[in-house]
Amino acid sequence: MQAAASVKKPRVIGIVILTFLGAILNVLGGVGLLALISSAQAAGADIPGWITPLAYLTIVLGVIDFIGAVLLLMYKRIGLLLLTATTVITLLINVISVATGNSTIGSVALGSLIQLAILYYLYIYLTREPEKSFFT
Repeated sequence: MQAAASVKKPRVIGIVILTFLGAILNVLGGVGLLALISSAQAAGADIPGWITPLAYLTIVLGVIDFIGAVLLLMYKRIGLLLLTATTVITLLINVISVATGNSTIGSVALGSLIQLAILYYLYIYLTREPEKSFFT
């Protein structure tokens, strides 16, 4: 009889590249926002108090995305969980900023599309067999 076909590990390089791209966008967005805040304050403009913590949160989310992508390359389940959490938080920030009128849809469209693609692949790796059995 023929032996059972061995199952190959899922290729994660695509989601890792998307995650690195999303992380770069998060970090650059946070640093850019901090630069805008400092230049606006130097010009004497009044800045709402929630903008600075949002910029730092965006940078932290980008760094966690980098860490999660590296863990995902090593097939660690914690990488999947970290990326899921940061992706959902980033999407919520984008939706809230558009809903409150602080951003336009066009300004968050690329980042949101990347985050939705990442979230789709994370869903597959977290829920479907045999993919989820390779992440320990």
